[in-house]
This record gives sequence, C-alpha cells and structure tokens, in this order.
Amino acid sequence: MANSFTSSKRKVVGSIDSTGASDGIRAGAGQLVDVSVDFDTNSFVGTIQLQRKTNTGAANIGEWQTIESYTASAEKVAQSAANREYRLNCSVATSGTAEIELSAGVTL
Repeated sequence: MANSFTSSKRKVVGSIDSTGASDGIRAGAGQLVDVSVDFDTNSFVGTIQLQRKTNTGAANIGEWQTIESYTASAEKVAQSAANREYRLNCSVATSGTAEIELSAGVTL
C-alpha cells in the first residue's frame, strides 16, 4: 500500500504506511497550523516529522527543516511566525498505518 492524501492549499488529510512526505500547505504570518497524527487506530510504528520550508519566496526555493518529530499519537496547534509552507514527512515506517491531518487556518 502507498501513502494516500487529499489536499488543498490549506489542508492535507490522509494515511501514511511508508516513508515519504505529504503535500505542503501554506500558512501566513500569524495563522494557526494544526497537526494531528494518529498512530493508535491502525497500530503505526514509525516516525513522522513536521517540517517547514525555510524560504517560500517567488521561486519557492528552500530546504525542508524538521521542527518536530512524533513517535506516538499527537495533536498540536502552533502559530506561524511568517509566511511558510509546512508538510508532514514519514522518515521511518516499520508497521501499520498512521492517519494524519495538517491544516492552516485562522489568524490570531
């Protein structure tokens, strides 16, 4: 089975059962980034990383940097300090399937 995602500019929802990255979403300065990773439903064993692109200029050039790693189910809401692109990357997949959701939304 392969990773499967449904995505838009502001939201990615899907399942991960092998290494690889989700589509990216864009969050503007001050917008909330909401992360949900579920390891429990389908007994996922592995590591999923929240990554942020270092530069999202006109050419969309930049490196992906890991800002958090998850080895168990987690929910997190953070505020984006600048206009950035975010994604979830599975760096290790041993068994099972993780359910993921990544979204950008409201400005505080």
